Amino acid sequence: MCRQFAEVTELIDRLRQEMRPGERPPPPFVDADPENLTMNRLQELRAHLRHLQSEKDNRIKKMAELTSSLHASSSVLGMDPQEITTSLQEAGAGAGDISDGAIARLESEAERLREAKRGRMQRLQDLVVAMLELWSLMDTPPEEQSRFQGVACNVAASEDEITEPGALSATAIGEVEAEVARLEGLKGRRMKDLLARKRGELREI
Repeated sequence: MCRQFAEVTELIDRLRQEMRPGERPPPPFVDADPENLTMNRLQELRAHLRHLQSEKDNRIKKMAELTSSLHASSSVLGMDPQEITTSLQEAGAGAGDISDGAIARLESEAERLREAKRGRMQRLQDLVVAMLELWSLMDTPPEEQSRFQGVACNVAASEDEITEPGALSATAIGEVEAEVARLEGLKGRRMKDLLARKRGELREI
């Protein structure tokens, strides 16, 4: 039975260190009171081991979900997911790390990217609304609008619906900004031309 106790406690210690590496380990097995080496105690330790194994499985699942979210957000933002993963590993969140610290770092980075996604989405939607209004005002022909149709479709999309790689990249937003600036410039020139014509008509009266 001593061997069974040793095997179970070794597995428990190993799992504890995987999940909470900074936690002070319990007293070594060799210091255990022989009177405690009963079948009931062994069953208690095995139950605790199963609990830790279940917790480990949940942590692995959570890390996979966070990594998937991080990769999805970075792709939409036009970033390289591998670069972000590498930076996290350099910060201490290595591959296979399921410690509290690794999960916290991944949660923080995933939330940072979600915030960036929401911010860019709002910026893009504001630009698209302005662009659509200017297209209508300036009677912009369909052929000039066509290259922005994909972007325009995102004006009413929710955060989860925008999944296309690069849809919220700095380049994509910059292109819409440039189009809005072009239309604003065209609008300004037309207003000047209209004002000049009106003044000319008034002088002829």
